[in-house]
Amino acid sequence: MKLLHAIALTLTTVFTASVSHAELDEALINEYNRVAQGESDQVEELFEQLDRAHKTDPADPVALFYFGASGTLMGRESWMPWNKLSYTENGLARMDKALSMLSEDPDQPAIDQLPQDLYLKASAAIVFTDVPEMFSYFERGYGLFQEVFDDPRFSAIPLREKTWIYYYAIKAADSKGDVDNLNNWTNLLLDSGLEDNFVQAVKSDYASS
Repeated sequence: MKLLHAIALTLTTVFTASVSHAELDEALINEYNRVAQGESDQVEELFEQLDRAHKTDPADPVALFYFGASGTLMGRESWMPWNKLSYTENGLARMDKALSMLSEDPDQPAIDQLPQDLYLKASAAIVFTDVPEMFSYFERGYGLFQEVFDDPRFSAIPLREKTWIYYYAIKAADSKGDVDNLNNWTNLLLDSGLEDNFVQAVKSDYASS
């Protein structure tokens, strides 16, 4: 349905919203936004640019995270199976390494009302639980959802700012067969009184779960 197709594209929104807060060149940010939205002919150039940005500041987890994210775009666009596999595997590994470099610095920038580290963890959780099972990242991603939800800082953020995370967590719980979390997270959104696209999708797909 159109609604779910639109929501399936929000992973692009997740990345393009957060990359604009990274300390990267503005032109490169704009290029990432265009490519992530579907300009596949620019993926390789973007990948090379983000590679250089990462090498310029290897200690910056945000630069590494989006270099990894660009690698998954390369995997998405690759025709040869071995290239698709290699780019995706390396991209996921770089994203995961970037997460290990994040801090809980209270002065870190916020991204859409979330501390940067929680935003990137949630974004990674979505990717990790969505890639094919052969990459063996599902459990890592599912654990990241739990980690984000258990963080006291996350609890203090209004639910309307977090429905996108719960929507993808619900999808992951459904895939995992985790009935308790599926029901708990579904009911949280259904009982919220909110009516954004993510809540509507949950109502459409999971209201009877």
